[in-house]
Formats: sequence, structure tokens, C-alpha cells
Amino acid sequence: MLNSYRPISLLSVFAKVFEKLLINRIIYYLNANYLLSDKQFGFSPQKSTEDALHSLKNFIEDSFSEKGYALVIAVDMIGAFDHMWWPKLIETLKVKKCPTNLLLLVNAYFEGRVAKLWYLNNEVVKELSLGCPQGSASGPHFWNIQYNDIFDYQFGSGQQIEGFADDTIIKVCSKTIPELETKAHEVLQKLIEWADTSKLKFNPLKTKCVLFTKNLKFENPQIYQQNHKLKTSAHFKHLGVYFDRSLNWNTHRLHKVENNANHK
Repeated sequence: MLNSYRPISLLSVFAKVFEKLLINRIIYYLNANYLLSDKQFGFSPQKSTEDALHSLKNFIEDSFSEKGYALVIAVDMIGAFDHMWWPKLIETLKVKKCPTNLLLLVNAYFEGRVAKLWYLNNEVVKELSLGCPQGSASGPHFWNIQYNDIFDYQFGSGQQIEGFADDTIIKVCSKTIPELETKAHEVLQKLIEWADTSKLKFNPLKTKCVLFTKNLKFENPQIYQQNHKLKTSAHFKHLGVYFDRSLNWNTHRLHKVENNANHK
């Protein structure tokens, strides 16, 4: 598909060094002033996939200990890095009172950026206004800065959003299915509102929805995203690990055994 192609940014060694210095100074300022959320585990210092997996596991286990339900929605974002909107990024840095010299450098970094395609001795040039340059040192961190706004929303008890780069996880817990549905729709609505301000879109067809419970009898919640009913699955894969409904890891074990057998 045409949307699967992504241009590679060719940068000189000096440009890469300068870019690394720039983003390091910005991240240092943001971390020193506690302006980045601890709910982002990707491309964050002293955080890893293990931290993200433990956070999700602990949330589910806590709901089990309260004899309740945990609902996890793995939201699929369409072309996240390719659709990072530069004006929103720059506005976010302004709101966080990023030093003027760094802000001017970020403006200059994106100003006049174009994409060129050569084919059969023809050249096509397109001006760009969004997207993280592929292969750049700053791209993942710029994404985290713009993405950070979603964590500023004030959620109620039993409602959380976590991210690992562009992987977005909604976590909701409750003792009843109707309340679980209400909480989930509240978080989804705020997520959609945030996406609209950032010119980002979600794909409900690829969004995973799993209800975690120890109960033998239960009704799956009716969750809708942009008027599309989400299908509730018995498990889902997050950062390489399969989480199944009862959190007994049987699904993950079976996939590992199957993969090992296929590689022999």
C-alpha cells in the first residue's frame, strides 16, 4: 500500500551531531523541571519495556484483589510519527516555557523542510508541515513532547492512560460492567479530543479491547470508539508479551512454544 512507504531522511554527520545536542538540551530542560509525564515509558531515561509491562500487570492484579474487572484498550494510532504536527509541538514547547534559544532552533529545524522523490529522471518536491524525520535522533523525543499533553487530563479513580512511544494503552477498572463502560467511554472521548487538536486519528478496526476477570460468568462490555463497536478479545499482545483474560500467561507460553518449534 502507498501509505506503507516512508521516506528516509539523509543527514550529514554534522547535522546528526547538532540534532543530538539540540534534543538533549531540550529533554534535559523538560526533565529537570518535571515537565514530562512518568506515564510515557518509550524513549524515556531509566525506563524500559519491563517497567511498562509491570505497570499493566500490577493494574490488572489490583483490580483482581478488589474483586473487580479490568478493561484494557490498546488504541491504534494511524501513522503516528508520520503525522506529528509541527505547530502543535512548537506550541507545546512554548507552553512549557522552553528557553528561547532552543525554541528558535526547533523552528529553524522544521522551517523549509521538503520531501523529494526521483523517478525516471523526474523530480517531485513537496513541502512538509508534519512528521518526524525517519532516522533522526530527535524524532522520537519530539513525538514524546507532543504526546505528553494527553497525560495532562485529569482522570477519575480507576482510569489511566499509558504510552510506549506511539503505543497507547487505556486502563480502566471497576466492580461493575456498566460503570466500566462509562469510565472507558470517558477516557476514549478525552483521547479523541486530544487527537483532534494534534491532527491525529485512530483506527478503531485495529484497536484491541480485553476484559480481565477471574469470574467464570460475565458479560463483555459494549465499548464504542467513534461510533464503531470494539470487539472484545480474550488476549492481546503488548510489547512482545501476551496478556490473557485471566492473567495466567498460558497464551504467552503457547506462543513461545510454537515459535521455538518453528525455528528448529
